[in-house]
Amino acid sequence: MRRFITILLFIFIIMHVYPEAKFSGMDLGESNTLLFKLSTDSPGYGKYETLFQSQLKTGELKQLTCFPEQMILLKDSKEVRIHNRFGVFRVNTQLGEIEAIDLFSSFVKTNTLKVGKLPPIQSSPDGKYLLYISEPQNAYGNLTLYDIDKMEEYLVSEKVDLDFNNPPGLWSPDSQYFIYSKKDSIYYFSMNHLEENRVFAENMRIIGDGVLKNVSWADKNTLYYIKGTFVYKILSSEFFSRAFYKDVLRIGTVSGKIPFDFDPNFDTFWIGPDGKKILLSKEGRNLFLYFLKSDDFTSVGDVQSLPYLYLPNNSQISRIIWSKEDQITVLARKIISGKKSINLFRIAVKEDKAFSSFMKTDDDDVTDLILSPDEKSVVLIKENKVELRNYLSWQLSAIINHPNALNAIWQNENELVIAGEYTSILYNFLLKKTTLLSLSQTGDYGFSEDEQSVIMKLQGKTYARKIDNSSWKPVSGIKTKKPDSESESFRVYISESQTGLFENMIMVRNIEAETYGTFPLFEEPRSIQFEPFPEKDDKISFDVFNHGSRLRRREVSLVFNVIDSIQGLTTILNVLSDYHINATFFINGEAIVRYPGGITEIANSGHEVGSLFYSYFNMTNSKYNLDKEFIKKGLGITEDEYFAATGHDLDLYWHAPYYFVNSGIIEASKEMNYTYVGKDIDTMDWVSENESSITRGIYLTSSELIEKIMKDKKPGSIIPILVGLPQGKRKDYLFQKLDTLINALLNKGYTIVPVSTLIRHAK
Repeated sequence: MRRFITILLFIFIIMHVYPEAKFSGMDLGESNTLLFKLSTDSPGYGKYETLFQSQLKTGELKQLTCFPEQMILLKDSKEVRIHNRFGVFRVNTQLGEIEAIDLFSSFVKTNTLKVGKLPPIQSSPDGKYLLYISEPQNAYGNLTLYDIDKMEEYLVSEKVDLDFNNPPGLWSPDSQYFIYSKKDSIYYFSMNHLEENRVFAENMRIIGDGVLKNVSWADKNTLYYIKGTFVYKILSSEFFSRAFYKDVLRIGTVSGKIPFDFDPNFDTFWIGPDGKKILLSKEGRNLFLYFLKSDDFTSVGDVQSLPYLYLPNNSQISRIIWSKEDQITVLARKIISGKKSINLFRIAVKEDKAFSSFMKTDDDDVTDLILSPDEKSVVLIKENKVELRNYLSWQLSAIINHPNALNAIWQNENELVIAGEYTSILYNFLLKKTTLLSLSQTGDYGFSEDEQSVIMKLQGKTYARKIDNSSWKPVSGIKTKKPDSESESFRVYISESQTGLFENMIMVRNIEAETYGTFPLFEEPRSIQFEPFPEKDDKISFDVFNHGSRLRRREVSLVFNVIDSIQGLTTILNVLSDYHINATFFINGEAIVRYPGGITEIANSGHEVGSLFYSYFNMTNSKYNLDKEFIKKGLGITEDEYFAATGHDLDLYWHAPYYFVNSGIIEASKEMNYTYVGKDIDTMDWVSENESSITRGIYLTSSELIEKIMKDKKPGSIIPILVGLPQGKRKDYLFQKLDTLINALLNKGYTIVPVSTLIRHAK
């Protein structure tokens, strides 16, 4: 009997590993039309609810609200594309009609839900093409081009690195070319070649070494390319000849030089509209303005440094706007105690190579800013409103009261599409007219008394939508009928989910005498391919905890080791915040002394923090006397330094440098009430290119590391990730692809928990 109960409990736990979404709010009309909402969680946006309408007789399903996780404007067609985990939707900016696009998988057609972050979809400047990553798998996907007029897809390149934070390519201003990167090389793609059916092989389209951060478009379809300390200028008309004769011709003409090697992992640059100046962000913090000298490129051009923009470790430059009038605006984000905040800076450049002005504005609640096509105006998205300002004078021109705006796109100089947490609108500044495009999520809803319309009350306003129509209209004075769960033909109710992909399921019971039966409203979705559990559990040691249970839950722990550098910490904390993940950090005592601000930010972000001993050295060296007192003293000193820096106590988890362990270490751990935490996966992110010259094949790129992790991990795995830079050089770093790793784990049905949870669930 006890064994039977244990098995039932075990099955129950497995079935509730990762609830992706929750159904609620059912209302069944006499016409057998069912209203219901589905709650989902989106990294960076949090939870939101989406309203659906299902006709139980025919099985027809419609999505009535559309949350704008991503928004794209097609310039010529005046259509907006909204992308979220339910699919990609076409929104007519004149009529406010919304429709799912068949090209992309949608929930209403396949019951498929996307998990985690969404790879960006990018429109060409002329609105004729879409560029995106299709068939994403772990760390890679296929770069795909879609011709909107011909409704045709073209495979540009296979197995391109997934990137959830940057567009898949860089379009030229005239939409004739785009640039993309793959395997540390930069490629061009010509739309003329595609239209003439003469696209060259990929190896004949290489521009140079690097990634997209090595290049930037300027006016007149000129591409600027940085390699090392040199800045090259390449005309788009020269792409073919320079790529075809790359072994003979230099990649471009030298436009200038910067005083240090450009590292695309941490550095970013922007070219001025006149092509004579470059703004460079070193490691995301220091900003420098260089006046390029093409006539004497052996020396560095004139430099204007901005020491007052030396940002703290928890800051990142989010957006740069640089107008033709040489007015620069810098949007910098930072995270303090787990909360994000904004700084906005304005810089004007004189023709005599000096700054005419520099200022930090009082706009501390800006989430984004968008320059108008004519560069005369700029829109500032704030928490409860959208402001229009003159870009040069910064004078306020207009205010649109639109609470919780998420992003905006200029349709032309006078019209702005604003996507919000509750509604998306088109606003005309000349007419001061608002056109409703779509509702983003649900409020109080129900059927009208005649059941011909769906009524929604949202943010103090009322909207109506005909049952057979696809657009919402503002209304007043319309009442809703009392919600019901039964009609003459059907009864609906909520049942516990049997798949684990949903927290629950809507069940439909046919109560007509001749067709009795009960069935779920949806078939099992195919959004997550759960991996099978191992046939048996591995032995678990609580003296050296290397992994959790292999059978009880499909969960893993991400462990971040802070040794002697905090490079990448801001990225890590932001990604974990986006996904609402509590992770485990192990911190070395010397790192606490060197970087008290960064360590305090970890402590204040709510993560679990253990000890990585006081100093980091190879404990296998015989010259060290590793008795119990030495271990206890090292742990105690780390505790004191951590408390002095953060005001918090360390959690009683630790591991030694290089994960070294022996019986004396374990005995000392127990006497100090510490649990020694090991690992069952070596991510190999500590391997530099130097090691690869000694041991062939040991070095892997960050995308290859993710593929290795996804192959090696099991339920209960502990996955260590290095914070900072290893000794030696790497082309990229695993922490930069943290969101890609998390997405891959979520898509296999894994939840990510701190080590303490893994231990508790293993007992």
